[in-house]
Amino acid sequence: MVHVDIGEAQSCAAHRSGKVTCRGSGRPAMVVTGLQDVVEVAARDTRPCARTSRGEVWCWRYDSGDPPERLDDRNDALQLADSRHSGDLFVLRGDGTVTRNSLDGSTRTIADVSDAVGVAAGGLFACILHAHGGASCIDELEDTPTLRPVTDSHDLAQLVVGGREVCGVTRAGAVRCWKAGIDTPQLDPWDASLRLPGVRLAAGHEFACALTGDGAVDCWGRPPWPANGPRVEGLSGVTDLFAGPRQVCARKSDESMWCWGDDLRGQIGDGQLPREFGTTRISGVQALAAGPNVTCAAAKDGPVRCWGTAAIWTAPKQIGSIAGVTRMALSEAALCVMTADAIACRGLPHLDPESGQLRSDAAWRTLAASADAIDLDVQGSTVCALRRTGHVECRDLTRASGSDRLDGHVGDAVELALPTQGGSLYVRTRAGEIRCLGPPDECVDTSALHGTSRIAAGSRHLCALSSGGLVQCAGDNTQGQLGGVSNRPSEPVTLAGSYLAIAAYRHRTCAITATERAVMCWGATPGQRATEVRPVDGLEGPAVALAVSASHVCVALADGTIKCRGARDRNGELGSGRAVVVPRPRRLNTLVDIQ
Repeated sequence: MVHVDIGEAQSCAAHRSGKVTCRGSGRPAMVVTGLQDVVEVAARDTRPCARTSRGEVWCWRYDSGDPPERLDDRNDALQLADSRHSGDLFVLRGDGTVTRNSLDGSTRTIADVSDAVGVAAGGLFACILHAHGGASCIDELEDTPTLRPVTDSHDLAQLVVGGREVCGVTRAGAVRCWKAGIDTPQLDPWDASLRLPGVRLAAGHEFACALTGDGAVDCWGRPPWPANGPRVEGLSGVTDLFAGPRQVCARKSDESMWCWGDDLRGQIGDGQLPREFGTTRISGVQALAAGPNVTCAAAKDGPVRCWGTAAIWTAPKQIGSIAGVTRMALSEAALCVMTADAIACRGLPHLDPESGQLRSDAAWRTLAASADAIDLDVQGSTVCALRRTGHVECRDLTRASGSDRLDGHVGDAVELALPTQGGSLYVRTRAGEIRCLGPPDECVDTSALHGTSRIAAGSRHLCALSSGGLVQCAGDNTQGQLGGVSNRPSEPVTLAGSYLAIAAYRHRTCAITATERAVMCWGATPGQRATEVRPVDGLEGPAVALAVSASHVCVALADGTIKCRGARDRNGELGSGRAVVVPRPRRLNTLVDIQ
């Protein structure tokens, strides 16, 4: 391949044979027929274009089957750049001018430009590199876009544009960057965090990468993948870089292409959309838990397996062996399991919300004074344990002692549940009452819930399973969390039917029915409106355990199969062996150079 361009929905590649392939929108790579001698592509999401060695520009409608059409009758195109904001195509011409070609077919020349030697476009800016080494940019958000010089830009030999970022390499190899604020088009200096001479740049939304003189790649900013940066590990011998809004591809000296980043629409991977289901077979499941972007299961014979966790484990991976697990609790940062003798916890790979870096404490640790624990729960890095005496003790796994959660004591408590936000906690007593430990304004009124045998807490709601199989929910109902229509969200809602188990996370709750052993869920998930109770389809067997997170639900079936369903599979939490986010460079075996 000689050139790659990655858009919001698909990517296109120009091959050394002069042909073009495009991929994305959930489809495998396809050859664009009717094109020859192509040396550059622009993957506009509705109308990609290509530049030939003869200076012609051809465009076509992606996956329409219609043949490419000439953009115009000119033969002097030297470079293409497509705006991800407007969809316009900018073309550098042989006479030093730049034309702007809109999706409606109109073309106009950028005023007062006759010395252009480079053009670049991205999210908010389209920029021109002038013969004298300076740069000027157009703010795409302006009603009347005006070309303005970039302050202190000089002696540049290359220019790239990301989202609000503009970077260039000087003739001496120094990398210089500028970045606009959210509310202003003013481009101010942005630290490139690069100390080696830069050879080639690529930029996306809030990040940029540079190919260094020794064939390695350094990235800075906030890329949408785990990074220990700035050096991208596992890459050497790189000869070129290409970037999309949230993706990067590197071409190595052996002509192989390595890509990483967001692959939501199959732009960089195998051309397939994420699967709705992931299926895993683990015999003798003793406990099942789900957290943000991660799922874990403990088997009867001891192995503890997890999948997800920032796309590091897209298929189940054994992370320990602990026999006799009776309870499991999981967050985005930690996993805790309880046996008859103790509670053991370990960290999970996760992105630190403050630094954006990948963190993990892989060592299992046994909590002190946990031999008499009868229940546990974990949120973030805080684990709370309920002891036989009714005492609740919480600790932060990242600190030697102490926690932001309240400790408390309810003499006849037998079950514990932590809400997914706030500092309160709930306990269920032996008599079936529910008590809240914490500030009154953070506690759901559970006084109408009696005779409960299990409890499950979301963000601002709580659901309880009675000994007779009824499910009652109380608290906030703005996202359908209570499982029914209520004129007064503070009034508890009783669901129709009989149930065996319940689980909740944030605005979502799921339960196993008593008769069919089916799974019913209610409450909104990210990107969805509030809905009433609905079944989880495609389970094909009776459910014995379930786990719920914000974006996915996993169900253990009687035959040892675990089926997970979610809308994104962003980090491999469905266990399908694939993840939407590719955190490390992956060789594209399916995008080989065509003849």
